[in-house]
Amino acid sequence: MTLTSSSIIGLEQIQREAFFVLFDGLNDAITEIAAEMEASDLEFAAKTGRDYVATTIEAVANDQFYEGHRPSLISAPIESYPNCSVWAASAKESAESEYMDHTDIFINELFVEIIVKASPTEDEDVVNKRCIRTTEAAHFCLVSNQSLNGVVTAFTAMPNVNLSEVFKRKESTGYGEDWFWQAARLDYVILKEANKPSNSSINLDYPSIDQA
Repeated sequence: MTLTSSSIIGLEQIQREAFFVLFDGLNDAITEIAAEMEASDLEFAAKTGRDYVATTIEAVANDQFYEGHRPSLISAPIESYPNCSVWAASAKESAESEYMDHTDIFINELFVEIIVKASPTEDEDVVNKRCIRTTEAAHFCLVSNQSLNGVVTAFTAMPNVNLSEVFKRKESTGYGEDWFWQAARLDYVILKEANKPSNSSINLDYPSIDQA
């Protein structure tokens, strides 16, 4: 049997390509979302009679994209934020596979996790805007490339999205000023087709008794 990318469950394929989609496009999408929401912020200030305060949305540095479950960042320096991790967490066979002669269909779960920060001179509203808008940018990237560069069949639906409460943490473990933090997770369900193994395709090339 010949192993190909189309004959495996594909958890790492999905994880890797989703990583590439976000690594290549997230910061551009953040710029677009930020520009769009700046106009909305100006309108909000005008309608409510409040002072307009610009909200910058920080780009994610190249070394702050993580593939797989994100390592613990409890004691990480400020420079480790914002960050984005991509994790293909589970797979199960779809009931549709039973009716397919040559194809297995897997239902894969993909998590995208984001953490952003705001400085002590900012406030909870700033970190919340950053979290929401970075999350929107991540979704925009993935929904614009639902084949994940050709390795999956389709996203089954739009994601479940959850944001944490805003919380405080000191700049360094145990000391320093309090910074604001917020996290988000997007949970996607993705279909991937895989070729069913076929005994007829197995060729072990064992020598015959006469050749041995």
